Amino acid sequence: MTKVIEKYTPMEILGNEELQRQAKEEMLQRANVKGNVNEIINSPSEGYTSICKVAELYEVAEAELFSLFGAEELEGEVNILVSKMNMIQVGFLLTESEVAQELRNQVKSVRDAI
Repeated sequence: MTKVIEKYTPMEILGNEELQRQAKEEMLQRANVKGNVNEIINSPSEGYTSICKVAELYEVAEAELFSLFGAEELEGEVNILVSKMNMIQVGFLLTESEVAQELRNQVKSVRDAI
């Protein structure tokens, strides 16, 4: 899907109510993605997070995460806790999550800066 803010000029967007609505939605989604990435990165190193919260942050179904952890049989029966490192590793395994993609981009930027 081509993003409105990449496809059209600011003047074209300002002149069309539908494009304005779509651009606003895209910017709100982008802000939400950035917020989720920041929450993942800034989570306590020594703490644990529920798999439900991790699925919420990455905006994916819990079933997808249970599958990644090889715990499909436990889905819905137990709340698995994962470390911050596991939470970041999930971001490298998910392919369809915009949050995971942004996390990978930020990690790559840090790596390239070193």
